[in-house]
Amino acid sequence: MKDKNELKETELFRNIFDNATVGIFIVDVKTAFITKVNTFGYELFGYEEGELEGQVIEVLVPQKHTHTHAKYHGEFMKKPVHRPMGAGLDLKAVKKDGTHFSVEISLAPVTISGQVYAVAFVSDVGNRLQAEKKSKENEARLSAVIDSAVDCIITINNRGLIQTVNTAVERLFQYKPKEIIGKNVSVLMPEPRKSEHDGYLNNYHTSNTRKIIGIGREVKGLKKDGTVFDLYLSVSEAVIQGETIYTGILHDLSDRRKAEAAEKERSNWLESYAENLESEVAQRTADLRKSELKLRDALKKERELNDLKSRFVSMASHEFRTPLSTVLSSTELVEMYLDINNREKIDKNIGRIKKSVDHLNGILNDFLSLEKVETGKIEYKPQMIYFENFVEEILEEVRMSSKSKQQIEVNYSGEEKLNTDPFLMKNILFNLLSNAIKYSPDDKPIFFKVNNKSDELIVKVRDQGIGIPAEDQKNMFSRFFRASNVENIKGTGLGLTIVKKYAELMSGNIIFKSKEGEGTEFVVTFKK
Repeated sequence: MKDKNELKETELFRNIFDNATVGIFIVDVKTAFITKVNTFGYELFGYEEGELEGQVIEVLVPQKHTHTHAKYHGEFMKKPVHRPMGAGLDLKAVKKDGTHFSVEISLAPVTISGQVYAVAFVSDVGNRLQAEKKSKENEARLSAVIDSAVDCIITINNRGLIQTVNTAVERLFQYKPKEIIGKNVSVLMPEPRKSEHDGYLNNYHTSNTRKIIGIGREVKGLKKDGTVFDLYLSVSEAVIQGETIYTGILHDLSDRRKAEAAEKERSNWLESYAENLESEVAQRTADLRKSELKLRDALKKERELNDLKSRFVSMASHEFRTPLSTVLSSTELVEMYLDINNREKIDKNIGRIKKSVDHLNGILNDFLSLEKVETGKIEYKPQMIYFENFVEEILEEVRMSSKSKQQIEVNYSGEEKLNTDPFLMKNILFNLLSNAIKYSPDDKPIFFKVNNKSDELIVKVRDQGIGIPAEDQKNMFSRFFRASNVENIKGTGLGLTIVKKYAELMSGNIIFKSKEGEGTEFVVTFKK
């Protein structure tokens, strides 16, 4: 770190630096050490003068953000340019006493004696953010009050163009706000008032002889459908930022409601009969619809069950027959080698029997896991674990079953710990990695990427194997379904079904993309 005395300070620089009402921090870009802080900077962070010089800049960053800040520091070191820091974000800094507060930071690179430094200008914006929040809350309250008003509220500018309307305007005039905002308010007036309005407004501006402000009166309104109705209008005037704004409040005076009420009373029995008849027809229609939906649902379930049975029979005939045949033939060979006491051959065949039994046991475990999750017998039980170590343990176990030359390239980033269910997470990762191994050649690497961010966990497993045919991809999470190109590769068609069920149980989401002959990538995302 260069000695701070090497920074050649002029009298003008010192005056500006020491009397600035913003915190100024000069940082060595290569080491991230603070080399100089102005008086306001020390006051802002609660340090005594001289305490910060020689410390790393991360001492002023909340602990949970130090890793991210170090990353940004590295990026700035590669490309030092003038820029604001964390644009659009609520940046936090930490004082000497541990207090966190909101700041606004601008960065600028400067070269002194061939050495690049970062100059950070830091301002406390906590009060401003609070004021902005309060202002937005007040605006929201005012908007809610205006929108809840029964009467129509319309504002226009001095040219008669509509600027804002409340919800009641849409209800009464039948226009969507976007249909009338920006248009002349005369769109809501019938003739002859519509044609006279611009001249009337101009006359008011020039002569001010026809007073309208503060005087309520009855006028005619025009709905979108052409209906003309009576209104009571009152207008107020205000000057906002140098522009004259007129606010009109309109109350519906239509007598049609009285006439409708009288007509409704006279024809009440007819309406009641019509409503009852309509209700009966609607009920019968709904019943028929329900019956139709039930029948369709039953047919759909029957087709799905038949498909499921077919896939199960196909899987079982392949997955059970081979290991059972191996057990039978190996047992017969063991009996034969017992007679001649050939221990080597006996051990070899016993090993084949164990391997086949393990395979059958794995299939049965898949059946059991699927049954438990579908009947709600498996619960999500999260606990805090060292996730990076957890991932390494799974990789060690997976590598034991990998092919001779297969390599798994791992990229882990983000936080070390994770609150998750170890059992469910292990099954998800193990299944995805095992599939990648199973369907990949031994000379192509498998890519395993984990990004444990503060707000989500993203896991990606990508292979360069046989891929999934496009026509099969829609069924890859269905029970007992196997792609048409797996040929003699062992599998039950349950692994991905279980992975998806477990991910959903953990409020996660799984997607994939694949191309036959080029490989497959699975992405599992968990929100925190």
